[in-house]
Amino acid sequence: MVLQVYCDDSGTGSNQPHDVFVLGGWLADSSKWAGFNGEWAAALSEPPSIAYFKMKESRYPRGQYKGWPQHARDTKVSRLAAIVKKYARLGIHFRVSHDDYSDSIKGKVPRELNNPYFVGFYGFMCGVIRFLADEGKVNEPVDFIFDKQLHQSDVVKSAYNLFLHHTPDQYRALIGACPRHEDDKKALPLQAADMLAWHIRREQADQGLAALRRLHGKYLT
Repeated sequence: MVLQVYCDDSGTGSNQPHDVFVLGGWLADSSKWAGFNGEWAAALSEPPSIAYFKMKESRYPRGQYKGWPQHARDTKVSRLAAIVKKYARLGIHFRVSHDDYSDSIKGKVPRELNNPYFVGFYGFMCGVIRFLADEGKVNEPVDFIFDKQLHQSDVVKSAYNLFLHHTPDQYRALIGACPRHEDDKKALPLQAADMLAWHIRREQADQGLAALRRLHGKYLT
């Protein structure tokens, strides 16, 4: 059995001042993910069926959900969420506000790395490994699987050897194979990761918007 974290992002291209960039994922071993795959695929096929799951799409009665009433969409999401709860060992997320990124990082790193995804990619792995090591949650290597990001997939992995070089010895033993990017239409746990990332981002964004409304009152609608 191999421990694996499947991770997806939300908010990469946002420029809203109250918004955040999020990477969210689930940890389980490979045998659990095998069971998850079977149940998730069956739940997708249950009528009314969908070909794949994307949390954002489930909020609107169009595309795969055209003609679906709200309660049917909510029921499908709840059915899938129950499968995640059954199989995932741990949910994990990394977040950074776009304001903080612009103030502290933007323009201070090489142009090809100058985006929240690069920071999040390695920040997420560092946070997971440190947490698992310090809390004694696992004592075996963990593999990381991310959703495909077009050219960004190659860019972030180009720094992997540097990441390993600077990782403290006590954490390096928990880093498994080189992280890989897969298609979320085929790697079903990535669809579960999308669900987590979407909810974390929505929660944080709503809190930020509420704070702005309190500050600006009637001037913000």
